[in-house]
Amino acid sequence: MSTRRVETATLLVGLALALPIGIGLWTRRARQISLNTPHPKQPSTFGSSECQEILDSLPDNLRLVDDDPDRPNILNWSSTPSALMASRFNGATVTFCIAPDWGTFEKILQRSIGKKAVHLIADADFVGPTSLADPGEQAQVDIVAVTGLSGHGFGSWRARGKPAMWLRDFLPEDIPNARIITYGYDTRLSKSQSNVSIRELGKDLLEMLKNARLKHAHRPLILIGHSLGGLVIKRALVEAARGNQEDRTVLISCYATLFFGVPNRGLRNEALISMVKGQPNEDLIRSLGQDSRVPLELSRRLLPVLPAPRLPGSVCLRDQGDTYTRGTSIPMVPLLSGIHAGPNEDASCQLSINANHSDLVKFKSRADFDYTKVARRIRGLASAAPMVVRERFGDSAGGELEWRS
Repeated sequence: MSTRRVETATLLVGLALALPIGIGLWTRRARQISLNTPHPKQPSTFGSSECQEILDSLPDNLRLVDDDPDRPNILNWSSTPSALMASRFNGATVTFCIAPDWGTFEKILQRSIGKKAVHLIADADFVGPTSLADPGEQAQVDIVAVTGLSGHGFGSWRARGKPAMWLRDFLPEDIPNARIITYGYDTRLSKSQSNVSIRELGKDLLEMLKNARLKHAHRPLILIGHSLGGLVIKRALVEAARGNQEDRTVLISCYATLFFGVPNRGLRNEALISMVKGQPNEDLIRSLGQDSRVPLELSRRLLPVLPAPRLPGSVCLRDQGDTYTRGTSIPMVPLLSGIHAGPNEDASCQLSINANHSDLVKFKSRADFDYTKVARRIRGLASAAPMVVRERFGDSAGGELEWRS
């Protein structure tokens, strides 16, 4: 086991058992170990109590720091059905104080579970969807958080130096009838070999939303985007509007968006360009600049398919300055770029958060004033969404879907 200290470590491990389960543990280390999981024949009955038993069965050097009973190594955890195969697999996220060695941990976990363990997956990258909360049949709304540029599907939403992650540890208590999913994708800056575009990222997000909502396609949807994540959301909605009936169902279900530092009119990308110059991802970074037509063109394409007042409610949250080059504190996303995401947006939809661009989506506790502002907005949207979305669909379940006022 590694003795290297980290503030908090998380690692994702997925297991398919005779009664298939998944257990996930995250770390900020960029490493992935994955194996294909066979499709189980029976639905999973694995839940939180079974997950707790597995964690309790781990040896002291994994459960405790320096084998000290007063210093637990497992700080936070939660167990939920899988985002994409909820009827077949369960998953869990566990936050460590000290990250274990992944290879050693897999072997120990395999022994702890015993003969029922038929497969093991460890993932630390969080590319794709990860379920953080799922009330099952009590769910009335889906909340999907899309990470930003060079972000991490879990770590980007966790406060620095804290084990808690608000989407997993705070929001489910404030909105107990919400299924909450985080969505990550690879847009690393340094040494990137990816030439992915915003359009491709948007199409991937749309496909994920369809797959994750197969049995609840009409459930109200609230999308949260940080930085580039907001543009990816916009692109996904544009693709949904021009797609087939299944695609348009996602569009009609979308009741609201919350945009954290989203560059609706571009961002200051000079420092970023210097980091990626000559790499395949240089085009993506240039497309985000203030002199690029891409962000404005994206809004232009989106607004006609979502005319006011039928546009999903939009709340824009902006940072108060970000030190990103030579110690100069200036907003990476200028004020006028971080607001005015939709035609029905007024001053009441614009909130300021006392943080830089990166920390804009990191809240230390449920008592954090910025968190209480955000949670109250989301709670209000989640409360209003079911009736409005139900009226949009009306009685058109068997025919063409269309907007209804």
